[in-house]
Amino acid sequence: MPNPSAIRILYIEDDVALCEQFKVVVKTHGYGVDTALKGEEGLALHGAQPYDLIVVDYQLPDMTGIDIARNLLIDDPNIPIVMVTGRGSEQVAAEALALGVSNYVIKDSGKVYLELLTNIIRSALKSSAERYEKIIAETALKRSEERFRDFANASSDWFWEMDENLCFTYFSNRFTEISGVPAEDMIGKMKQETGLDMEDERVLRNIEDLEAHCPFKNFEHSRTRPDGRVVHLSTSGTPVFDEDGAFLGYRGTGTDITERKQIEHELREARDNLEARVEERAKKQ
Repeated sequence: MPNPSAIRILYIEDDVALCEQFKVVVKTHGYGVDTALKGEEGLALHGAQPYDLIVVDYQLPDMTGIDIARNLLIDDPNIPIVMVTGRGSEQVAAEALALGVSNYVIKDSGKVYLELLTNIIRSALKSSAERYEKIIAETALKRSEERFRDFANASSDWFWEMDENLCFTYFSNRFTEISGVPAEDMIGKMKQETGLDMEDERVLRNIEDLEAHCPFKNFEHSRTRPDGRVVHLSTSGTPVFDEDGAFLGYRGTGTDITERKQIEHELREARDNLEARVEERAKKQ
């Protein structure tokens, strides 16, 4: 929670004497306080330089506290607002709280409510600070996830994940572009359920690595796209464990090696042709 001296509070109240009493009580707790005698004045002050918390009287000359709170919450749904009134009623309290007001205080003739109000303000500010910290954390997480997705989508490779049951849980978009297989067709499936050649020794060895929770690199395999074209792929994976050593799944990458395989094939053919011509020439001599 911020230092009290850095916190600015606005009290919207049409009773000048109560405004002054509020200032005296709240300033003893270190908060900075401004006051406004009308709703429009208070809204203008907050619009010019937003306050950390607003205390508003329910009944004002130009509008009700409910109207003020509604205007404030439209601009900032997280602004803490405390409503005070000399005409306490459950209906008013329910209306204020349903709108999003943080708390509700009834004035008393002995002005005891002013001291009570400071405790409510402290609580509202603490809740507001915790709420903002949560929003900041969630925003940072969202930005991190968006950044990861941007990197994944821009990469020539793709990214994939498995859960603790060795079922796929994620593929970046590049996988579908290369393989022609929608990612959703792979989610929830184990590798042996994804159309690979289960008689291929390389596939069987890779599944053994997965079941043993071992890291692996450059697992090469082929896949036929829906359009009939064969693509050659290479994947690598790293097992993930929690702090207690429990297996959580895999994270990995994949690469399209079709062009490389094509070049290797052409080189082999060229070499074989050259060797055949050399052998043929040797026979003629």
